[in-house]
Amino acid sequence: SQDEVSSLMRCAKQTVVDAERWFVSCPQAEVLALVDDQRIKRLVGREFPDMELTPNQLIKAGQVTGDDILLHYGRIHPHGNKAAKEIPSLDEAERVAGVHPIYIKLLQRHWDRLCEQAVTFRTQLSPPDIETLFAAEVCHKVHNAFQNVSPLLSSYSWKKVIDAPLALKLSDSVEGKTVEVRLSVEEEFLFSHLTSHLEAEFSEFTQFGSWKGQLGHLIHTCLQATERVARNCSSASGMYYLGGSRQKGLSWDFPAYVCQFILKHLNSGAVPKLRVVPQPDGLWKLVPEELPTLTLAVDTGEHIHRCQEVLVKEIRNDFELEIGRRIDRHLAELRVCYARGGA
Repeated sequence: SQDEVSSLMRCAKQTVVDAERWFVSCPQAEVLALVDDQRIKRLVGREFPDMELTPNQLIKAGQVTGDDILLHYGRIHPHGNKAAKEIPSLDEAERVAGVHPIYIKLLQRHWDRLCEQAVTFRTQLSPPDIETLFAAEVCHKVHNAFQNVSPLLSSYSWKKVIDAPLALKLSDSVEGKTVEVRLSVEEEFLFSHLTSHLEAEFSEFTQFGSWKGQLGHLIHTCLQATERVARNCSSASGMYYLGGSRQKGLSWDFPAYVCQFILKHLNSGAVPKLRVVPQPDGLWKLVPEELPTLTLAVDTGEHIHRCQEVLVKEIRNDFELEIGRRIDRHLAELRVCYARGGA
């Protein structure tokens, strides 16, 4: 309201009234040049944080576009009888009486940006592969959080944990705490407008929320499995992980390899083929035969053979296999959902 604007801007209400009157009556070209989307976004980012707005109000302010303002003050109106989703070309729009050429160019640019964002959105809808979900870096982060008795994720801030275009945080559900997922593209200021179009034009898009929920459950399961496997590998082998001043021990690729091998060979009974490679300093290195450049552990011969036994034991562990089957089901459901709605 005018009173609220007056309070936030710390100015007289008459100043607000005068500004609105000027906006309604000034030349159309000046108005269109003023309410450029990028200009509005910069203004909100620069000025609004100091206005004591709530987080939700700031988010809504960041989603306002020039079109929203023009429509609010009646400076542009729908023309013709075309359906809303039939977007005219630039040439067609210029022939529509009463539409200013500057507005047409702004609208064309707006649709171009929406199209670019739609392409980005589609690429981010593909679920992460198991190499991404169970990377050595993820094992390191999860295990450190467990060792330090600190939460990996918070319930109030987003965090990037895996090497994928998404951020995570904890969320309450009926079952308890679970992981909530946000794609990187959702941070873009036009994303809410893109989703409005998609919801109106494609019934399949209603699955987006379900897809994110499934992805959150998948990642939650993966993080729990990662923490358990990383802890088990260290305690069963009696070895610490490499890092800092330690030149002997397990690498973070050890638990990552266990998790990835389980998912790649579910119900096959396969065990990894490993090699023990002597090193110039008298130590030994454990490597998979199919990935000879991947170091799983470095230690004395006795410890390395114990590592080999532990790795095979972990892969044959029935509980881990059941987790593997759950993760495999999650991935299959996500791929089906992507195939139906993502395309």
